[in-house]
Amino acid sequence: MTHGQGCGSHLFGPSGTIKSDYIVTEMGELGRRQTLTCEYLITVKPRRTIQISFDRFNVPSDASCSTNYIVINNGGTSGSPYLGIGKFCGSNKPQAMESSSYEVYVKVVVSTVATGIPDFELHYRELSVGCGGHFPPTHDVACDWIITSPAATRMRIDFDEAFHFSAKCEEDEEIEFLQISDGGTEMAPPLRRFCRNDPPSSVMTTGNALFARYVTSVPNPSAGFKARVRIAACGGMISSFHEIIKSPNYPNNYGNSQTCEWYLKMPLHYHIVLTLTDLNTPAPRRNQNCSNTDYLEIRNSNENGEILGVYCGTFN
Repeated sequence: MTHGQGCGSHLFGPSGTIKSDYIVTEMGELGRRQTLTCEYLITVKPRRTIQISFDRFNVPSDASCSTNYIVINNGGTSGSPYLGIGKFCGSNKPQAMESSSYEVYVKVVVSTVATGIPDFELHYRELSVGCGGHFPPTHDVACDWIITSPAATRMRIDFDEAFHFSAKCEEDEEIEFLQISDGGTEMAPPLRRFCRNDPPSSVMTTGNALFARYVTSVPNPSAGFKARVRIAACGGMISSFHEIIKSPNYPNNYGNSQTCEWYLKMPLHYHIVLTLTDLNTPAPRRNQNCSNTDYLEIRNSNENGEILGVYCGTFN
C-alpha cells in the first residue's frame, strides 16, 4: 500500500491512501491568506481500473464549493473527465467510485480554514475488469479465461457470427484481439490470434486445457465476441479459404457412433469448391443406399438445405 501523506505525489501500487493530516502544517508555512493546492496522480497496472472511496470526509467550504474542495478526474490529467460529480466538498461522504482506466488525478484545494480544517481520508484500490460472454467492452482492459475438460479429452471453440473487433491485431498502443493458447497458462503455445470482423473457424486444442486472453486498448472498442467451448469429437466452423476436412483419427479408423458436422462459410459472392480425395467407409448392401451405412453427406447452406451429394464405400 502506498500513502500520500504530504502535499502532492505520484502513487503506485494496487492500493493506497491520501490523508489530510498535512494541511495544518502546510497552511502554516504558506500563511493563512494563500491557497494550498496539492495534486496527486494514482497509477495502477494497465488494463485495470481504480476504485475510489473515503473513510472519512469533512471539507468545509462556501455554498458554491469554491474555497475548499477535492477534484477527482477519470484519467491521468486535470483535463480528464470528472469521476462522479468531479468536485467534492461539505460533510456528506461521497459514494465509492470506479474509474474507466488505470489512472486517476486528484487535486486538493484549501484556501481558508476559517470555517474549519478539512479532514478526509481517501482510499484507492486496483480492480480487475470483469468480463466474459458477449459484451460491449470498455476501453483498455484485458480478460483471461482458463478452461479445462476431463483428462484425455480435447476441446473445440466455436464462435457466433456476431464477431466484432478492430483491425489492429498486433502489438501497438491501440490493439484489440482474442488469443487462444493450447494449454492452461499464458505461456502455452498460441493456437490463433483473432481480430477484425470475420467470424473465425473453430479452434481445436491438443489437450484438455486452454488459455484465452481478450485485450482491447482502442478508444472505441467493438462489440466483442461470443464463443462456445465443448469437448471435441469432430466438426466445427470453417471460414478459411483453404482447408482439409478429415474424419476423426484419419488415416486410421474412426470410432463407432459418431456424427460430425462441419459448416463452411465464405464471404459474400464467393463460391465453395469441394474436392473429395479419399473415402473408405463400409459399402451398402446390395439394393441399399448410403443411408444404411456410414456416409458423407454434403448440403447447401445448412443442415436442412438441398442435398448436393451423399457418398459411401471406397474412393481415392
